[in-house]
Amino acid sequence: MEQELLNPEEGNVKRKSSVSRTLFLLAVITVITLGICFTLIIFYAIPNGLVVLDGTPPESDFQAALQDLTKLGLGSGTHTAVDLPPSLGHLSQDGKVNAVVTPNGRLIVLFKTHIGWKENYEGFVYSDAPLRANELGTDSYGRSIIQIVGLDKDYPVIQKQLRTHWFEVYFDLN
Repeated sequence: MEQELLNPEEGNVKRKSSVSRTLFLLAVITVITLGICFTLIIFYAIPNGLVVLDGTPPESDFQAALQDLTKLGLGSGTHTAVDLPPSLGHLSQDGKVNAVVTPNGRLIVLFKTHIGWKENYEGFVYSDAPLRANELGTDSYGRSIIQIVGLDKDYPVIQKQLRTHWFEVYFDLN
């Protein structure tokens, strides 16, 4: 299977062997494998919250936080500055969240990832069930808001809806 190629300018003999074919096959296998990986990431991992490309913590972290908060046995009503466990403290700037437990037992939580001047903030609202139509609204500036009494002193503005129960939010006094 070896073939000799003469190169008169260099005065030597080069051999084209099965090594070049092996390298070619390895390159083809690598390209196919990468294609499969990217396909899985695009069509499975990203839509299911397993891989997040924009710095958003994975949904599984928010789910774990809600499970932990549920174990605290919070009663119906508003709960401010509730401590997250240390392993989930990265979900908010100060390791605390505001939570609302509705009369029918739904848990809705505000995670403030950045708190700025005049108590402006950025963060996430995550719920154990989709928010209802009457819990979403529009403020006087025409911005979409989450209007759940007790979640914060002012309604969070929706920057991006990630799922029916998960929102990227902010509040800005200007």
